[in-house]
Amino acid sequence: MANFHSRSNSLPSQTHPLVECVEDQLCRLKSSEATSTSVSSKLAALRDLHDSINHLIQMPSFQQAISDECWINELVEGSLWFI
Repeated sequence: MANFHSRSNSLPSQTHPLVECVEDQLCRLKSSEATSTSVSSKLAALRDLHDSINHLIQMPSFQQAISDECWINELVEGSLWFI
């Protein structure tokens, strides 16, 4: 997964709990590839990840950040590659 670094004085320095939740869900999904986790469990985990990302992108601070940055196309392309 690509890491995008940007600096902004308006963004908090601590990671939002929802961002940590998404990162944890991504790690669990990646680790489930190597195990014999059932397809229904993997789909449920994917659904949870989708819901968390949906909540994340609806946050006002996230909306403000993406409206000010030109890297959104790279982020979307990276997300599509992951899927």
